[in-house]
Amino acid sequence: MTQARAMQLLPDLQSDEAIRVEGAVKRIQDMIARNEAKLTGWPHVVTFQDARAVSESILEKRYPVEFYPTQQPQDSGSEKGTIDSKDASVFPNTFETRNMGTTLEVEAWVLEDGKRIGLSVVPQRVTLLNMETFAVDVTKAVRIDQPQFGSEKTHTALVVRNGEGILLAVHQLHTPENEMEFFILHAAATKTD
Repeated sequence: MTQARAMQLLPDLQSDEAIRVEGAVKRIQDMIARNEAKLTGWPHVVTFQDARAVSESILEKRYPVEFYPTQQPQDSGSEKGTIDSKDASVFPNTFETRNMGTTLEVEAWVLEDGKRIGLSVVPQRVTLLNMETFAVDVTKAVRIDQPQFGSEKTHTALVVRNGEGILLAVHQLHTPENEMEFFILHAAATKTD
């Protein structure tokens, strides 16, 4: 959402009063319904006490990182070992893969009173910002595009009230400009037999 709208919601999202937090979350949901804010992820995990759980909604982005230059034909009129700039190109020989999307890692334990939950939590969102072009030779005749990624990530341990929401993190996004992102967590524990 825009930075201006995010700043208006922050006091309520950071409040110790559950009713103010819930009201702010409800306003965000209404903004999403009216296309005034964008929902970028809604991971949901269920886990047992002291067990780690991971929820992922990802797309793999594969891209080349090392390249072979083309070989000049042996009967060419140019000097051996050189490539004429009009024939210059490279071929990928090594690739990397980057996961884009939303990931939530959680380890939870219920405290003795049952009213609070201890959490080790890592929410993360990775996006493709753009493709940047690089020259790979001195003449700048050969150019390749490489992805530029943005990542918003929080790694924290905390105690929350059972069944209540909490603001985990606020991030200024790389793109679009003047946009902010909230990581909001709702944790609830139930007793199993």
